[in-house]
Amino acid sequence: IREDDPETWRLIQPIHDAATAAATLAERALLRRLEGGCQIPIAALAQINLSGSELVLEARVASEDGLKLVPGKRSIPWPVQSEIKPKHYDQINQTDRIEQINQTNETAQTATANLANGSQWPYQPAVEKLGRELAEELLARGAGDILKCLGR
Repeated sequence: IREDDPETWRLIQPIHDAATAAATLAERALLRRLEGGCQIPIAALAQINLSGSELVLEARVASEDGLKLVPGKRSIPWPVQSEIKPKHYDQINQTDRIEQINQTNETAQTATANLANGSQWPYQPAVEKLGRELAEELLARGAGDILKCLGR
C-alpha cells in the first residue's frame, strides 16, 4: 500500500491481524540479516505464546548435510507498546478512532494495529529488532561459519 494512500489503509484495518503481521516481520528480519532464501537451510518461526504475553521467535541454521545445527530463541513482550504516532493518524477522524478502540475492547495490540503508519506498523521496529538480534546471536554462535560454507 502506498504511504500516501490513507483511504486504503483505513479500508484494510478490519482484516489486518497484528499478531500475524508481527510474526512475519520478525521472521523476515531474521532471514534478511542472515541473507537467507529458499536455497539456504534456515528455519524461522515466530508466534504469540499461549498466554498471549510474548512474541516468541525461534530459528535454526543448519549445514547442508544436517550435521551442524545452530538453534536460537528470543522473545519480546506482546503486545508491543509503541509511542510511534501513525503517519495517517490525523487523517482518520476522531469518531473513527474512538469507534475503532471501542470495537477492539481497547486492547493495545489491536488499537495499535488499527492505525497504519504508511509502510510501517507501530510495532514494526521492535519486532524487526527481535529478528535482527536473534540473527546476530546465531551468527556469533556458529551460523556464520555454516553460511560461509554455503557461499553466503
